[in-house]
Amino acid sequence: MAKIGMQYVWYRKYNTVLNDDGTETTTLGEAKRMGGAISADLSVSTTESKLYYDDGLGEYANEFVEGSITTVVDDMEDAAEQDLFGATTEESGDIVNKSTDSPPWIQQFFVITRIKKGVTQYRGYMLNKVKYGTPSDSQSTKGENITFGTTTVAGLLTKDDSDTWRRRSKWFDKIEDARNWVDEKKAETA
Repeated sequence: MAKIGMQYVWYRKYNTVLNDDGTETTTLGEAKRMGGAISADLSVSTTESKLYYDDGLGEYANEFVEGSITTVVDDMEDAAEQDLFGATTEESGDIVNKSTDSPPWIQQFFVITRIKKGVTQYRGYMLNKVKYGTPSDSQSTKGENITFGTTTVAGLLTKDDSDTWRRRSKWFDKIEDARNWVDEKKAETA
């Protein structure tokens, strides 16, 4: 099996409201495109415990703790940057980043492609709870050669209230089926 592609990157924000009685209500916002997919790199941290008895390993537990994700997209629209990093837009249209910005939790979706025994297949991917930090930024002048710049964002991956941190579809033979799976997941309510 060889993974050969990634596309169709979407996100939607968790919106949490503090009620008058001190409780919180969380809803999921409208799904929006993050940008043109280039890559997503997940790294997962687990905890493990071993129990030895009768002169050998008797029990072993390995559980998800948290993860990190780095996503690279071709470009990110201003609205996505505001949503993902907690920036604000002034009446003039200027985007303002402050030290007090608080990036929200989001769900993230995409489709991956693989080839297995000569057959191309597609899988929908959903990360249940991600929070990105404000990205670094770099610019360069155009020289003799054109160099494309991309947007790289890094964040924390954790489990949601249902103890789920990732959901993946079965492998589909048609890209439309994987995209439809993503569309269904991004339309579900919390």
